[in-house]
Formats: sequence, structure tokens, C-alpha cells
Amino acid sequence: MADSMQTIFGGGKYAQPDEFAAIKKFIKDKFQADVDLSLRDEALIILVPNSALSGTLRLHLEELKEYVKTDKKIIIRLG
Repeated sequence: MADSMQTIFGGGKYAQPDEFAAIKKFIKDKFQADVDLSLRDEALIILVPNSALSGTLRLHLEELKEYVKTDKKIIIRLG
């Protein structure tokens, strides 16, 4: 009666949004930093490791939006 989680979800991998790879590449190339990303409703959330990167990234937010070609809201959080 009890199905395993793998049976329920099919064991398949879920694809990340196209923007994720572009955002990670932009930040890695420009700031040599790794970030975590998540998607909530119509917002992309970038989880950065320190406040220095957060502040610098805010200054480059429009450049990032153009690079990624998205109209979604981008939120930067510390984590």
C-alpha cells in the first residue's frame, strides 16, 4: 500500500529554469563566487554567501537582467 517516494515521483530529475545557468555563469565570471538559486512564483532568488557580494551584485542588477534576458523580479538574499 505504501509507495516509495521514487515510485511516486518517477525517479526523474527536474530541469532547472534556463535563467539559472546564465546567472551562475555571470556571477562566476564577474565575481568569482558561487551562489545558490531558487524560483518562487515569478521571482528569481539569488542566495549569496556574504554582504559584500550582495551589495556589489545590486549595483550590477540591470546588467544581470540584460545578460539573462529575463523580466522576472530578482531578489538577492544573504545565506
